Amino acid sequence: MRGLFECGYTYGWRISELENLRLRQVSLLARTIRLDAGTTKNDEPRIVKMTDAIYGLLGQCMAGKQPHDYVSRDRTPNLCATSAIHGLRSAVRRILDESLAHVAEMNRAQTYAVHDAR
Repeated sequence: MRGLFECGYTYGWRISELENLRLRQVSLLARTIRLDAGTTKNDEPRIVKMTDAIYGLLGQCMAGKQPHDYVSRDRTPNLCATSAIHGLRSAVRRILDESLAHVAEMNRAQTYAVHDAR
Protein backbone atom coordinates (compact mmCIF):
# COMPACT_ATOMS: atom_id res chain seq x y z
CA MET A 1 0.00 0.00 0.00
CA ARG A 2 2.84 2.41 0.72
CA GLY A 3 4.03 2.08 -2.88
CA LEU A 4 0.63 3.18 -4.15
CA PHE A 5 0.50 6.04 -1.67
CA GLU A 6 3.96 7.20 -2.81
CA CYS A 7 2.86 7.07 -6.47
CA GLY A 8 -0.31 9.03 -5.74
CA TYR A 9 1.56 11.63 -3.71
CA THR A 10 4.60 11.96 -5.98
CA TYR A 11 2.81 12.01 -9.33
CA GLY A 12 -0.58 13.41 -8.29
CA TRP A 13 -2.44 10.37 -9.57
CA ARG A 14 -6.07 9.67 -8.85
CA ILE A 15 -7.10 6.71 -6.76
CA SER A 16 -8.77 5.10 -9.79
CA GLU A 17 -5.47 5.31 -11.69
CA LEU A 18 -3.71 3.58 -8.81
CA GLU A 19 -6.45 0.94 -8.43
CA ASN A 20 -6.19 -0.06 -12.08
CA LEU A 21 -2.39 -0.13 -12.35
CA ARG A 22 -1.17 -3.52 -13.61
CA LEU A 23 2.29 -5.02 -13.47
CA ARG A 24 2.63 -4.86 -17.28
CA GLN A 25 2.57 -1.05 -16.94
CA VAL A 26 5.56 -1.02 -14.58
CA SER A 27 9.08 -1.53 -15.90
CA LEU A 28 11.61 -2.09 -13.15
CA LEU A 29 14.39 -2.30 -15.75
CA ALA A 30 13.58 1.09 -17.27
CA ARG A 31 12.33 2.42 -13.91
CA THR A 32 9.17 3.74 -15.54
CA ILE A 33 5.43 3.51 -14.95
CA ARG A 34 3.03 3.90 -17.85
CA LEU A 35 -0.63 4.87 -17.58
CA ASP A 36 -2.43 3.71 -20.72
CA ALA A 37 -4.47 5.99 -22.97
CA GLY A 38 -8.09 6.02 -21.88
CA THR A 39 -7.29 5.33 -18.22
CA THR A 40 -6.46 8.91 -17.25
CA LYS A 41 -8.75 11.90 -16.74
CA ASN A 42 -7.81 13.44 -20.10
CA ASP A 43 -7.59 10.00 -21.79
CA GLU A 44 -3.94 10.64 -22.71
CA PRO A 45 -1.17 8.17 -21.81
CA ARG A 46 1.48 9.12 -19.27
CA ILE A 47 4.94 7.78 -18.58
CA VAL A 48 6.84 8.71 -15.42
CA LYS A 49 10.30 7.91 -14.13
CA MET A 50 10.31 6.13 -10.75
CA THR A 51 12.00 7.67 -7.76
CA ASP A 52 14.33 5.39 -5.80
CA ALA A 53 11.71 5.04 -3.05
CA ILE A 54 8.94 4.08 -5.47
CA TYR A 55 11.26 1.67 -7.29
CA GLY A 56 11.94 -0.19 -4.05
CA LEU A 57 8.34 -0.18 -2.86
CA LEU A 58 6.82 -1.29 -6.16
CA GLY A 59 9.49 -3.97 -6.54
CA GLN A 60 8.24 -5.48 -3.28
CA CYS A 61 4.59 -5.20 -4.39
CA MET A 62 5.33 -6.97 -7.67
CA ALA A 63 7.16 -9.99 -6.27
CA GLY A 64 5.51 -13.26 -7.28
CA LYS A 65 2.84 -11.69 -9.48
CA GLN A 66 2.04 -12.04 -13.18
CA PRO A 67 2.04 -9.15 -15.72
CA HIS A 68 -1.79 -9.07 -15.87
CA ASP A 69 -2.09 -8.82 -12.05
CA TYR A 70 -2.94 -5.53 -10.37
CA VAL A 71 -0.16 -3.86 -8.41
CA SER A 72 -2.70 -2.94 -5.70
CA ARG A 73 -3.88 -6.49 -5.01
CA ASP A 74 -2.18 -8.80 -2.57
CA ARG A 75 -1.66 -12.47 -3.41
CA THR A 76 -3.49 -13.39 -0.19
CA PRO A 77 -7.08 -14.36 -1.14
CA ASN A 78 -8.80 -12.18 1.49
CA LEU A 79 -6.87 -9.04 0.64
CA CYS A 80 -7.64 -7.01 -2.44
CA ALA A 81 -7.41 -3.49 -3.78
CA THR A 82 -10.51 -2.46 -1.87
CA SER A 83 -8.85 -2.75 1.52
CA ALA A 84 -5.63 -1.17 0.25
CA ILE A 85 -7.50 1.71 -1.37
CA HIS A 86 -9.65 2.30 1.73
CA GLY A 87 -6.42 2.44 3.72
CA LEU A 88 -4.97 4.85 1.17
CA ARG A 89 -8.06 7.06 1.29
CA SER A 90 -7.95 7.09 5.10
CA ALA A 91 -4.26 8.01 5.08
CA VAL A 92 -4.85 10.83 2.58
CA ARG A 93 -7.80 12.16 4.61
CA ARG A 94 -5.74 12.09 7.82
CA ILE A 95 -2.84 13.94 6.16
CA LEU A 96 -5.21 16.55 4.70
CA ASP A 97 -6.98 17.01 8.03
CA GLU A 98 -3.66 17.49 9.82
CA SER A 99 -2.45 19.91 7.14
CA LEU A 100 -5.65 21.95 7.25
CA ALA A 101 -5.52 22.08 11.04
CA HIS A 102 -1.92 23.31 10.83
CA VAL A 103 -2.84 26.00 8.27
CA ALA A 104 -5.81 27.13 10.41
CA GLU A 105 -3.56 27.36 13.47
CA MET A 106 -0.99 29.42 11.50
CA ASN A 107 -3.76 31.77 10.30
CA ARG A 108 -5.00 32.24 13.87
CA ALA A 109 -1.46 32.97 15.06
CA GLN A 110 -0.96 35.55 12.28
CA THR A 111 -4.28 37.18 13.07
CA TYR A 112 -3.37 37.53 16.75
CA ALA A 113 0.07 38.87 15.84
CA VAL A 114 -1.41 41.54 13.58
CA HIS A 115 -3.95 42.59 16.22
CA ASP A 116 -1.29 42.65 18.94
CA ALA A 117 0.98 44.82 16.76
CA ARG A 118 -1.73 47.48 16.43
